[in-house]
Amino acid sequence: MPENKKQLIRLIKLVAELKENRYPNCHSFAEKLRKSDIDGNMNVSCKAKTIQRDIRTLKDDFDAPIEFDFRNNGFYLAHHGWNFVCPSLQDEDMMASVFGAKVAEDIFPEPVKSQIRKAVDTQLAGSNPDFLDTAFIKTLIVASGAKTEIDPRIFSTVFSAWQGRRAIDIGYRAPDGSMSRRRVEPHVLTYFNNAWYIKGYCLKSNATRIFAVHRITSAEITEKSFEPDRKIIDSVIEGDVFDYGKVKDVEIWLAPESANYARERKLRKGEKLAFDKDGSAVLHLPEAVPGEIIKLVLSEFGNAKLLKPAELASQIAKIADDIAGMHRL
Repeated sequence: MPENKKQLIRLIKLVAELKENRYPNCHSFAEKLRKSDIDGNMNVSCKAKTIQRDIRTLKDDFDAPIEFDFRNNGFYLAHHGWNFVCPSLQDEDMMASVFGAKVAEDIFPEPVKSQIRKAVDTQLAGSNPDFLDTAFIKTLIVASGAKTEIDPRIFSTVFSAWQGRRAIDIGYRAPDGSMSRRRVEPHVLTYFNNAWYIKGYCLKSNATRIFAVHRITSAEITEKSFEPDRKIIDSVIEGDVFDYGKVKDVEIWLAPESANYARERKLRKGEKLAFDKDGSAVLHLPEAVPGEIIKLVLSEFGNAKLLKPAELASQIAKIADDIAGMHRL
C-alpha cells in the first residue's frame, strides 16, 4: 500500500500514463515528475529505482496487469478493464477533481456529461470537504463559445468505441451534404474549436481521416478491435489535428496594442516575440498553418503585417483586395 501522500500522487500519475497508453518507463516517468516539480512545484520527483518500486506496488498490492513493451520501451496495461482503487483524497486533491469535472461538464455532451457528474457526486458522498460550496463551483465557467449539437446516442457510441478500441460503422454527412457509409477506427477523440472530432483510420479509404462527430448520422460498434496508432495520437498532441500543410519561418509585425495582447498569451513551442522601442513587436513562428496566419493578420484590422514568407503575404493582399472590392458602393 502507498506509504505516504507523495507516493500516492506518483501512483495516480503513473496509472494515468498507463491508462493513456503513453508507455512510461522508470527513467522517462522520473524525468516527467522532475519537470512537474519545476513547472508546478509539486514535490513528487524521485529516482528511477523508486518508480520501479512503485510499479511493483501496483502489481503486488493492486493486481495491476502491467507488462513491458520492448518495441515502445515502456510499460503498458495488458487489459484496460483494471481500475486503480486508491485511498481517499485530501481536500486539495478533491478540489482538483471537482474543478476538473466542472470543466469537463462544460465541454462534454450527454450522456458523458451526466456520467462525469455522477462519478464526482459519488466521490463526494463519502466526504465533506470544507472548500465545497455549490454557488462557488458554479462561478467556474468555461466560455468556449457556441457548441455544436450532438445526438447523445451518437456520442455515447463513439465514446464507447474510442474507449474500448473498437471500430465503428458510421453514416456520415459531409459539409456539402453528401452521405457515405464508413468503418472507422477512432484512434483519437478530440475537442477542437468548440467541436468534437475523431481522428483515426478509415477502412473504406485505407487512410487516416478526420470526422466531425456532429456530422455522424448513425453509429454502431463492431467486433473489430485495433491498437492505437502512436503517430496519429502524436499528431493531435502536437496540434496537427487536421494535418494541414505548413509554411516555415513565419514573421509577423504587430502594432503595440496587438503586441501587448500577444505578450499576455502563452507562447507556442519555438515561438518568439521581439519587441521594439515603440512597443511594436515581431512575432516569429518556426512553422504555422497558412489559414491560421491569414486569419490572424486579417483579424487584427491593420495592426498586423506578414513580413514573410512573401508568397503568403501576396495571398493576404489579394484576399484583402477582394474583400475591399466586395464592399465598394
